Amino acid sequence: MARARVWKSRVTIICPACRDIDVASGYTDPSDGGVAGEHTVPFTGASVVWEFDGNLDRPTLKPSLKLTQEWRKLICHSFVTNGRIQYLGDCTHAMAGQTVDLPEIASREQ
Repeated sequence: MARARVWKSRVTIICPACRDIDVASGYTDPSDGGVAGEHTVPFTGASVVWEFDGNLDRPTLKPSLKLTQEWRKLICHSFVTNGRIQYLGDCTHAMAGQTVDLPEIASREQ
């Protein structure tokens, strides 16, 4: 039951809040293999900011993740700890202030 996916030097999780926003806006449909709500960050390399604990089932990423999409007036700011995502108060979506389990993520053939 993986909640993170690694490819090369990047780790990907699915953010439930951004997934719901993406699907509602018609951006993508997860049923057709879309990338709704995927957040990907590098965890190795010369200029790496994030640490990843290597646990695909209950991932922890440090420091926080902050996604800003000015064209949608969207801010998604969160901590990912032990397979859960904690949304901070500066989020502009409905899940601000909540903590929920990360959803499962499918592996990708590369």
